[in-house]
Amino acid sequence: GHGSWVLGAAFSADGSHVVTCSSDQTVRNWDLTTGASVQTLADSHSDQAWGVAFDPSGGRFCSVGDDRAIRVFEATVAGGE
Repeated sequence: GHGSWVLGAAFSADGSHVVTCSSDQTVRNWDLTTGASVQTLADSHSDQAWGVAFDPSGGRFCSVGDDRAIRVFEATVAGGE
């Protein structure tokens, strides 16, 4: 899991995944069927990551942080980190 506080979470439209962001500057994509992290984006931000959101298709998600950056990522829907 995260190395510090989880500050935001967003569910995919189909409810199969949740993306979380943390004060540890990482963003993680979790498979809700297995409970496993399928994608870890380490150092996605240079400061705390505060918010995340999926696009309606579930194919991408974004994160925002105290570094004043918005990052967009392709979602991994299966496999390992």
